Amino acid sequence: MVRGEHEENLLAARDLGNSSIVIDTYVHIVTNSTKLEDGWVSNQTIIDQITVLNARFSLSQISFVLKGATRTVNPAWAIQPSDANDLAMRRALRKGDYKTLNLYYQTDAASGSTLGVCYYPRAVKPGSDEFFVDGCNMQHFTLPGGRAKNYNLGITTVHEVGHWLGLMHTFQGGCEGDGDFVDDTPAEKEAGFACTVGRDSCPGREGVDPIHNYMAYTSDTCKSNFTLGQAARMHAKWAEFRNKDL
Repeated sequence: MVRGEHEENLLAARDLGNSSIVIDTYVHIVTNSTKLEDGWVSNQTIIDQITVLNARFSLSQISFVLKGATRTVNPAWAIQPSDANDLAMRRALRKGDYKTLNLYYQTDAASGSTLGVCYYPRAVKPGSDEFFVDGCNMQHFTLPGGRAKNYNLGITTVHEVGHWLGLMHTFQGGCEGDGDFVDDTPAEKEAGFACTVGRDSCPGREGVDPIHNYMAYTSDTCKSNFTLGQAARMHAKWAEFRNKDL
């Protein structure tokens, strides 16, 4: 734990009180066809995903308002886009300012087993590449009712939005060092996928692996919480980077 980060989180936890964050949210469906199997999902699926976000972030006093949705058929953007194509997509589709959440669901967002990616909050200049690439890319089949085995309840988006609000993985740094800069998430040696209650991959550190944490890699049915420290960090990072007129 870096001392500055530690003190920031403690102060935020103390001041959380009745403070709340309301985030304007846009959803972008980017596919290679208008077929359901390629990700041309229904409006109800989009609404269901926002409902999941609100339910899972509610105890952290964070809520999401769906302001709009776009649908685009563009194979170059929909299937493992290059960095250049990804930037072009975001420049064309992104809505709002730096405190506006943009969620992109693609036919095949990334190679390998990656389910989603998202950018941490940081200092950016309006109109810069860094401003436009802000947001989260997810595989469309992680949406509620999707075909991703063990990851089709919409929790991938919860995880990625946690990154967007400044959270790191629970296994950040393994058993050594500062970890995820949150005191009340026990250290975890590496990403674990099994929902094994009592697993303790860092026996020399306090607590057992946080398998139920949204920032872990366990299945959607296993994940159920953010900690108070994580809520405090999200509020602190929101105030530091996002709650500005950019």
